[in-house]
Amino acid sequence: MEQKQKDYEANLRAVRDFFRTLPEKTDIAVLPEMWTTGFMTTKEELDRELIEEAFQKGREAMKALASEYGTAVYGSLIEPLANGKLSNSAFFVDESGKEIGYYPKHQLFGPGGEKKYFSAGDRRVQIAYKDFQIRLAVCYDLRFPIWLRQDRSLGLYDLLLFCANWPEPRQEHWQTLLKARAIENQAFVAATNRVGKGPADLHYPGLSAVYDAWGTSIAVGDPARAGWLTATLSADELATTRKSFPVLDTLDSFSL
Repeated sequence: MEQKQKDYEANLRAVRDFFRTLPEKTDIAVLPEMWTTGFMTTKEELDRELIEEAFQKGREAMKALASEYGTAVYGSLIEPLANGKLSNSAFFVDESGKEIGYYPKHQLFGPGGEKKYFSAGDRRVQIAYKDFQIRLAVCYDLRFPIWLRQDRSLGLYDLLLFCANWPEPRQEHWQTLLKARAIENQAFVAATNRVGKGPADLHYPGLSAVYDAWGTSIAVGDPARAGWLTATLSADELATTRKSFPVLDTLDSFSL
């Protein structure tokens, strides 16, 4: 989607309009990072009253849309914390409108100022949904393979989900790293990015994508074009891939 910076009402309308064209029998709909506000990290942008309103209405909208359309919804919002700081918090809401996954972004985007006003999450989050184990992640996490690595202490995940605001100057990194995370973890990767113009004259190219466990592209969005990108993921296909090339049988143990 194309996000309007700081204009949560416009972004809420845009998402509601998008859901009216949601393909039937969709299991999971993935929204971009900070979908109600756009990526905001400067003191001038981070108006507390606006953030509280955008967070409350965005969270309510995710639950309402999930319930109305019978689809799980994943995306991140700027969450105001009780200690006065903020969190880039991702929510996974199931098709009944119940929150079953809560993941505060771990790797904050220091070059963009996110570390200054935001608190980092400190745990990896994995949920079970429709016979899939799903690892939750947000944008800059993509650059940190150890944080996203398969770990038998959590159980192997089948799908890695990303919501992002990833700008055009680094679009090659975006595509390469998504593919790498799929290959090294033998898992599906599904990632939604923003399109259009953002703050500081940044342009966002979209290029939302889904990769299979071989790193093969199942679906890639048209550059800079808003709309749904759809793909069907097969648990049987994933099991066959892992059996035919069993790299996960020799995972190194590690701790974080």
